[in-house]
Amino acid sequence: MLFYEKFGLEYLHTCQGIPILDRPRLPSARDILDGTVQDYVEYRDEVRVNTDYDFKRHPLDDGTTRPFTTPEELARFRQVMEPRRKGGLRADPVSVQAAASGMRLRPGETQANVYRRYKYLGKSNVIC
Repeated sequence: MLFYEKFGLEYLHTCQGIPILDRPRLPSARDILDGTVQDYVEYRDEVRVNTDYDFKRHPLDDGTTRPFTTPEELARFRQVMEPRRKGGLRADPVSVQAAASGMRLRPGETQANVYRRYKYLGKSNVIC
């Protein structure tokens, strides 16, 4: 049984934060030759599960995607996504698009409320 089969990808994707799984692993021949491990013995290894969207294409509200119109647009989305992932936060399309558009969540605020607040303030520069 693979390590993700125990939990299921749907479960791992819906977890709050980035899940870390402890899985069994056997050393490679390189590990043994380099002296990293002494013998061909199973050991435990931690793996960060990444089920977030990679933003190689621009996600749309209807679930489809399109190519980014400019390299700068792609870079803006990737610059928002990478620090979130490295900081242990999920890089879901809604929050990355909001942050790339200059929107910020207040404590306890939902994404729908952010869109509503920015729309009423006249800052509806959401990238679609």
